[in-house]
Amino acid sequence: MRNLQTLILDHNSFTGEVPDWLSSLPGLSVLSLKNNSFSGSLPDALSTMTALRALVLSGNNLSGQVPGLHNLTNLQVLDLENNNLGPQFPSLPTKLVSLVLRKNKFHSAVSDELSSCYQLKKLDISLNELVGLFSPSLLSLPSLTYLDIGGNKFTGKLSENISCNEQLAFVNLSENRLTGDLPDCLQSSSRSRAVLYNGNFYLGDIRISILCLSVIVKLLL
Repeated sequence: MRNLQTLILDHNSFTGEVPDWLSSLPGLSVLSLKNNSFSGSLPDALSTMTALRALVLSGNNLSGQVPGLHNLTNLQVLDLENNNLGPQFPSLPTKLVSLVLRKNKFHSAVSDELSSCYQLKKLDISLNELVGLFSPSLLSLPSLTYLDIGGNKFTGKLSENISCNEQLAFVNLSENRLTGDLPDCLQSSSRSRAVLYNGNFYLGDIRISILCLSVIVKLLL
């Protein structure tokens, strides 16, 4: 077992807490326990599992604070969707490629570390109660293609001259408390980009083509 590299136990009916003996598997690089009935807090020992490249615990009943993960320098995929984790936003490593914290109980501001995750392709922190200023620098992360911050309490004033990564295919800013003008880069005529921004305060004059696209996308979700 000490040589185990991949452990996938998805879609079962496991209960109880995530076992802390997992940290005794020094070579474990993939741990996926999604869609079970695990509950309680995550073990602090997770923060010592430095070989992890993918940690997927979505679809459980986990609660409490996420242990500090900033020392997991090999971690590329972190998916904690649909739990009751929080309230503080977790401390994260900077080599993440996919970060999904959707539908939890995070009530704090977002960590500044996110703006240094230059390899990040997917960021979904929607449906929490995150607060504080939305950082426009997230829109220009060089690898980002998917950004969803919808359903939080982010504030801040956007402006037309904010820059975006040209590869962004999906952006959801909806149901926050943003003001100002929607950035020009999100109002381009590209048919390959979907933008949602409903449920905010006034975001200036928005082109009809993008408005129609947003309605279509919302109906499809």
